[in-house]
Amino acid sequence: MNAPLKRPPLPDSWVERIFDRMQGLYGSLWLDRWRSGETIEQNGLRFDRGLLLAKATWGEELAGFADQPERISRALEGCRHRTLPPTLPEFLDLARQAHVDGPKALPAPAVPPEVAKARASEMERAARKIAAKLPDPIAWANGEPPRIRGPWEAAIIELAEAGDPRFVAILREHIAKGAIRSERARAVFEGVCDAN
Repeated sequence: MNAPLKRPPLPDSWVERIFDRMQGLYGSLWLDRWRSGETIEQNGLRFDRGLLLAKATWGEELAGFADQPERISRALEGCRHRTLPPTLPEFLDLARQAHVDGPKALPAPAVPPEVAKARASEMERAARKIAAKLPDPIAWANGEPPRIRGPWEAAIIELAEAGDPRFVAILREHIAKGAIRSERARAVFEGVCDAN
């Protein structure tokens, strides 16, 4: 089985800029996180071993973003709002979450006021037409009683007891037609009539 191709690390100049920016944001809090106190000499210069290892690790782990520098920039911008410097996994998460601007939307069309007014009028007419077709919300109580009357009758009586004038009138009609005959219905109807 072939091993996956390893991407070359992020260029050293990029890693240096990331570390410079982080040092600018967090000062010694950033550098002290990586310092080991052990120095290494390279090209006649002395470097802290921990800092060199950290930079090499960051370069390797951020290799996948070499072709997406805008994600690294946005991750750095995201650090401006953090009080503590991010760990490498936190920085990777910031880079992954950084949204790249997609294509720009077209500008809103310029609609002349008379066209906007005509469209608003059309919508108003359509809304009235839809509202006119809505079913009567109390049609269930006005019609013929269902075969099983218990819940139907109880609902009408309760609404009449609550004083809803529509249901008082419906209860009166049903008592007059003999569709509702219970003593409770008569007592409710008489009580409502006596109260008026």
